[in-house]
Amino acid sequence: MTAEHLLFIPFVFLAGFASGVMLTPYAKALGKKWQPKDDISALGEVASTRFSGRFALGALAAFIMVFVGTHLVELPYTMVALREITGGLPLFDQKPSFSAEDVYNRLTQFGPQARRIYLSFVYTADLVFPLSFLVFLTSFAGFVGERVAISPRFRNLMLVLPFIWFILDMLENSMTFALVSQFPRPTNVIGGLIGYVTVAKFSFLAITLLVPPVVLALFRRPKIVVL
Repeated sequence: MTAEHLLFIPFVFLAGFASGVMLTPYAKALGKKWQPKDDISALGEVASTRFSGRFALGALAAFIMVFVGTHLVELPYTMVALREITGGLPLFDQKPSFSAEDVYNRLTQFGPQARRIYLSFVYTADLVFPLSFLVFLTSFAGFVGERVAISPRFRNLMLVLPFIWFILDMLENSMTFALVSQFPRPTNVIGGLIGYVTVAKFSFLAITLLVPPVVLALFRRPKIVVL
């Protein structure tokens, strides 16, 4: 089981949890639509925040569309194209390598055509996909941060976590680009480090996925009842 598969289950949970949380205020607003105007509208409460549920839901929908386009649809420079040409050989972020020798051997197995597509994949699909995910993760963290009783410092930390993951992802992409573009010239330093960057990337992604729902479950602000 690859690191991607290990993160699939928590992401599905997060997507369902996020959708339910962000749709709840709008469902309540519809239920209050025909009540007297002096009642506090749930829709008005949503509009008063910086991070709206609608934007986060839109970001989630956009991310899912990008994921389908880059990982499931047969298009040039996508995961499907790479999988077909390599015969299913895992990429560096699917199966980390921790030695320059292992990296060199895997690049040799890819073959020249797969290496050319891998090079294009790094700065096309593997750039658009993390960007779309970053927008969703940031908007959801901000949405949760405005609805829980936590310190401003911890709220800011929740917003920073997705950017740390994104920076590590882009660092991994840069290292991959250097390895593939310089092949067959050996790159011992980058080859020996890229596996650790991959592990750090997926570790921060797991933290980024889990923190908002856990914080929302533990520190959600109690509703104020107006008499």
